[in-house]
Amino acid sequence: MRTRYLRNSFTATANGAAFIDIGRACKVRCLEVNITADMDAADDSYVVEISTVPFAQQSTNDAQGVIAIVGQQQAAAGDQAGGLNIAIPMEYDLEQGQRVYLSATLVGTDAVTVRAVLHCT
Repeated sequence: MRTRYLRNSFTATANGAAFIDIGRACKVRCLEVNITADMDAADDSYVVEISTVPFAQQSTNDAQGVIAIVGQQQAAAGDQAGGLNIAIPMEYDLEQGQRVYLSATLVGTDAVTVRAVLHCT
């Protein structure tokens, strides 16, 4: 079992993407995701996408290359730390040279840090 680590921090004004290159073909057996978020107002939200496409596709029908999408929305006003820890079992084939991207879309949320670990065989 090999692991690949992917991390990025996002702000409401800078929703960039991080990526890793796959060195040799593998099958993703599990995806672990850890998210910490600074949410301070009603309806603050974030959506994180891990995919083989270099831009967020959360609002696209028939999106290609999506591995996982996770998110959170704050219902009430007030300072709140949001977060998520999840392990997603899967079987997803990645080819040598393929890129895996981590992107996020934030609404009102001050900052989000995402850490993802791909467990491959």
